[in-house]
Amino acid sequence: MTRLDQEPKARPRTLKDVIGLAAAMEREAGDRYARLAAEMKRRGDHGLAATFEAMIVEEGDHLAAIERWSMEATQEPPDAGHYAWELPLEIARSWDEAMESATLTPYRALGIAVVNEERGFAFYSYIAAHAEDAGVRSAAETLAHEELRHAALLRRERRRAWRRERQTEPAAAMPPDFLERAHLLERQAAALHRAIAARLTTLGRADDAAALAAAAIEERTAAAALDFSSDNTPKKAPLRPLEKQDRMELLRAALAEAELVYDAYADAVDHPGTEADLLAAQDGSARAVRHLGLITARLYAPAG
Repeated sequence: MTRLDQEPKARPRTLKDVIGLAAAMEREAGDRYARLAAEMKRRGDHGLAATFEAMIVEEGDHLAAIERWSMEATQEPPDAGHYAWELPLEIARSWDEAMESATLTPYRALGIAVVNEERGFAFYSYIAAHAEDAGVRSAAETLAHEELRHAALLRRERRRAWRRERQTEPAAAMPPDFLERAHLLERQAAALHRAIAARLTTLGRADDAAALAAAAIEERTAAAALDFSSDNTPKKAPLRPLEKQDRMELLRAALAEAELVYDAYADAVDHPGTEADLLAAQDGSARAVRHLGLITARLYAPAG
């Protein structure tokens, strides 16, 4: 499942409505993680239980922040229970499937969590796009970007879980040529996203193509800034074969490329070499998260 199956039922008209939805979303996530942690303990998988328990703490922090927001903005606690029925069914369904899985690993669990955060981003983005009230639209946009930030953090944890499951050594500090590597990554991403934008244009998907073209422009600009060669000759990035034809496959390929760039920068933030590496990695990570948002907004849009 790669998107919301249907348009969200939620039609919040006030800030109180949006905050109630947000509280319901976080409470539901916390409850799901608690049930999964208990199930993993019952199976004797304490490593996976610990993964879910860490997620419970994270969701609890998010819920507490929303409750503070509610008191500041409306002088009332959020009424999460009133809005629970309006949440996307796809999120609950994916956790039901996880509960029944006999092969669930920390890596796969975190992967499901990433997808659900992206669905949350799509949910709030849809609300923002259809809001008639400016306050509702602004609050929904804020929540959408917060879901995207959560997804980025979970991607980093998912990558760490991937390393642990393969019993590899922790990543060493970035090599001295990190900036050169980042330059190549940005060039490759720009080339692929530009090619996907062109393919989407031929399919008549102008909005999708515009999002990918915008990401490609930023990636080309970043690559140019990271080019320290003496001749400053524009370099053409090697383009990986693009065999995808279907819109959803193209968007998934675009998202995978953006995730590759984000992972590289996230690794560099975790294990910086020089100060220049760290600054470039922080800037690149923020840019990659923006691109993930652009592509995710298209990929997870409700089915029309």
